[in-house]
Amino acid sequence: MLAATAALLVAIVAIAGVVVGANGFGFAVVATAGAALIVAHAEAVTRMIIPLLAANLRLAGTIDVAQLRVCRRRFGPFLAAAAVGTVAGMLALAAVPTALLRAGLGALTLAYVGTQTRWMPTPTVSDARHRIVGPPVALAGGVLFGASNVGVQLVAYLDALRIDERLRVGVFALIFGGIGLVRIAVAGASGLYADIAQLAVSVGLVAPALAGVWLGMRLRSRLPRRLRRRATQLLLVAIGVRLLL
Repeated sequence: MLAATAALLVAIVAIAGVVVGANGFGFAVVATAGAALIVAHAEAVTRMIIPLLAANLRLAGTIDVAQLRVCRRRFGPFLAAAAVGTVAGMLALAAVPTALLRAGLGALTLAYVGTQTRWMPTPTVSDARHRIVGPPVALAGGVLFGASNVGVQLVAYLDALRIDERLRVGVFALIFGGIGLVRIAVAGASGLYADIAQLAVSVGLVAPALAGVWLGMRLRSRLPRRLRRRATQLLLVAIGVRLLL
């Protein structure tokens, strides 16, 4: 791998780490969409699985055990459905044309940003309705997550539940972190890691990802939530448009 490509990947995962540290989400879309600008989509998805896992496990460390139990109890079926969908999406990754995946990734990214604006507001989902529609939404969202690394569709759904930020961060950590362990096993078994070198690159990106998370977590308490969200949205718009061009 060229040194310039390696340097760009390091910068991308560090920025993605700052985003997730500051907001509790965003690593997957920033890291994978950014990497897809310089390497093939399937390669970008595979290389970011381990850094994504590391970043979200680091974030999960800020949530206490009681909070994680609440997340598991309230979102157990949702998490299980997301795991099943994720595995299905990963297994389908090799069969989907790269151009289609790239365009879909860009469209998903822009659609999520749209739901954060007053022109396309996120609807509210009640707890009663969540028990019915949550698992099917998680299954479909998991398929997209497995094929693209991007979970903005799951983020948008959780936004619609209007849950408090700490619970939200806990659910994100379980989805993007806990399911990540399954994804590594599936990637290895299905041949998505082409060789040891590709696996080594993925492991090597963990350090800059964690450094970015560390910085982002410190910015979280120093910057207003509105400013953090706006900066993230601008970054996602730029990446989404570039993927569609």
